[in-house]
Amino acid sequence: MRRLMFLFCATLLLASLGCSRTQVASGPVAVKADAVAAAPAAAVPDEAGLVAILAKADATDGSVDTTVSKCAGCKLGMTGHPEHSVVAHGYTLQFCSDACKQSSSAKLDTVIAALK
Repeated sequence: MRRLMFLFCATLLLASLGCSRTQVASGPVAVKADAVAAAPAAAVPDEAGLVAILAKADATDGSVDTTVSKCAGCKLGMTGHPEHSVVAHGYTLQFCSDACKQSSSAKLDTVIAALK
């Protein structure tokens, strides 16, 4: 009797889970670039907010010289290079590669807003 009741409950549970149209991923999920592009962007701060973020990022290397030396493009914390730099809001942002510089330049204020 217990087995029959267990099988009945398990079947009912599986049937109810199988009827839903949502799927739960069980491992790493690859996100398509189109989905990321379609996601709403976080609000970009005003000029004063961006300058405050840049000032904090500038100070992380121990010197306040209006140069952000860590690459803001790839988020890997890599050291940027002067040959891959962009000036924004009075600060020089150094990127680790030309690819990071090019991809970040199109959305520079958004990249700055994402700095930690």
